[in-house]
Amino acid sequence: FPSMAQFAPDLMVRYQSETNRLGVQFQYSQEGWKAIYSMLLDGAVDLILSTKLEHPQIEAAYIGTHRLVLLVPEGHRLAGKGCVDLKELDGENYIAFDPSGQLRSQLDELFKELGVRPNMVMETLSDQIIHGMVAARRGVAIVPYPLSGAPYNTQILPIANDIPQRKLYLQWNKERYIPPAAKYFRDYVIRSGEVFDQYMEHHGLM
Repeated sequence: FPSMAQFAPDLMVRYQSETNRLGVQFQYSQEGWKAIYSMLLDGAVDLILSTKLEHPQIEAAYIGTHRLVLLVPEGHRLAGKGCVDLKELDGENYIAFDPSGQLRSQLDELFKELGVRPNMVMETLSDQIIHGMVAARRGVAIVPYPLSGAPYNTQILPIANDIPQRKLYLQWNKERYIPPAAKYFRDYVIRSGEVFDQYMEHHGLM
């Protein structure tokens, strides 16, 4: 996922430094949920890092939780709060993920349960575009915690509501051939445990 862009290369470097497998070459790309799903089933990729894909061919190893936060412009009326009840977003200008993305349907359902109707001013698949539009004061957004910290001219706020956890997994297609290099990497991640949470803690983002 684009929201994990800083984490994935860090994990690759960590793998090479801890195993001394310096000759391994990674082919790495960022894709949306539907593309990732298709690529794994089709055998176009060996491994993916994403939320869990429910399919009998796919096996997964949990690597951590990417919490959702509210991103607001500096100086916004909510910016001074320690945490925010999402009911305060009723009628607020809101920048949303595109409907084709997995997160959008989850957030739409959450707003429905809370009886909240934000004023949707823009839709996009890109985390970076959302960050930029919030910085430009076009609205607020619910996003996975930005791994590089608060983008320029924005503030990250915890969400007070009990919301679904965004659990992340390393996943592979158990019915397709996995090259030895990919197996070594997969097994290293499994042995290492919750590597995403470890990354968040190491960088002070927990």
